[in-house]
Amino acid sequence: VCITCVRGAAGRSTLQQTLKAASGAFSRCNIHADECNTRGYASAATTEKSSSGGYDSPFKGFFQMMAEERPSEKNFITTRKSGKQLLQCGISEDVLSFRTTNYGRTMQPPYVHHGEFKVTLKVGLGDLPLENDLERDVLIKIVGQRYLPERNELRLISNQFASRIENKRYLVAMLDKIVLSAKSLAQEALDEKTKAEP
Repeated sequence: VCITCVRGAAGRSTLQQTLKAASGAFSRCNIHADECNTRGYASAATTEKSSSGGYDSPFKGFFQMMAEERPSEKNFITTRKSGKQLLQCGISEDVLSFRTTNYGRTMQPPYVHHGEFKVTLKVGLGDLPLENDLERDVLIKIVGQRYLPERNELRLISNQFASRIENKRYLVAMLDKIVLSAKSLAQEALDEKTKAEP
């Protein structure tokens, strides 16, 4: 895109005026096509022409949409793939709820609040793939106070890493291991009980 046109579009007082000017800059960039090519800029005017001889910017509709403050069109929206993703233990990722808090920049070093990267995972006990009461009781003993009986909810918190993404991954992995361990211990208890019976 022509740097001269974009620079001329940048000197506007309001955002709407800047967007309209930038949209026009893309459409009339062929005026400075020779200058752009001389300086080594990638001028789109030299590669794509409309039937009328003027340049049709592929971003014209996008800039027009922003200038008119219209919501994003369908082709600008990234849609999530359909289908549920399951953890190894069988929990659907759709039932997991995460909470973080943004504290903003602090005045003193290290300029980051100590709870900035803390992530809280919440999931209802009814959403866990537990097959019987024994597995449920074993899981409650494993998590201890992290189970809230008044809400029938399991809550895990991680602040080990200086990254929310890593803390989220850690919590998901821990939940997966907790459920698998509860099911495994419950199965071992049932096997021992079966062997003890005459």
